[in-house]
Amino acid sequence: MNEFKFDEAILDSTLRNIESEKNRFKDIDTKAIGIITLTGVLMTFLTKPITEPITFGYISFVFFISTNFLFLITILLCISVIRVRNTFQISTKGLVEGNILNWDEIIGKDELKNFLIYKYNVDWVSKAKISKRGNTINVSLKKKSLSLKLDNNEIEVFLEDGKKDKLTTQSINGKPYLQIDKGLKNLKPNLQKDDFLYVHMKVEEGLQKRCIEKAKELEHAVITFGASIILLIFYSISTFCNL
Repeated sequence: MNEFKFDEAILDSTLRNIESEKNRFKDIDTKAIGIITLTGVLMTFLTKPITEPITFGYISFVFFISTNFLFLITILLCISVIRVRNTFQISTKGLVEGNILNWDEIIGKDELKNFLIYKYNVDWVSKAKISKRGNTINVSLKKKSLSLKLDNNEIEVFLEDGKKDKLTTQSINGKPYLQIDKGLKNLKPNLQKDDFLYVHMKVEEGLQKRCIEKAKELEHAVITFGASIILLIFYSISTFCNL
């Protein structure tokens, strides 16, 4: 495959993947935005005690505070649903050409965090502090931690649950590189356009995982929203009854 056709195949696969992501995420994002809108409207029912001070009974006050709190939690959960997702491990370019990281320059690279998050399902790493001492890289956030230790041509990973894993490296100009993804191009040098169906399938798997994550987060937001409605009803009744 010549360079022109190769680039054309990458572009075609990328466009299909973007369209697939749009279709998968659109419905979930629309529901999350709808909940945020409804929450904003319902919160207007709680503005009267602020604009027109009234005497709260103890029960009414508890419901007032609790309802506001749950409404705010609902909004935060919905924002979490529609936040930008890490797509590092399901990028067309990465799957085709592969990804490597220089061990000596790995600190501060978002690719390392993204790789750990995707491979070991440790979302907390996105906010973690990463430091390097000798041949060991430490990743920590509060009580959670994991580490990577370079030993000859292998990187041993020590996970927070006591499990271990080993990653392979490759040497370039005498320097160790972490092989994040071998890439289809390295596995099969003479690529044909049909080979990009494999890339598309891998991206689909990644998008499906992201979709499941978003759906679970939306479920939590819906549950919190429902609880907020119940508290709002109780608040209205208690206020009406001067409780």
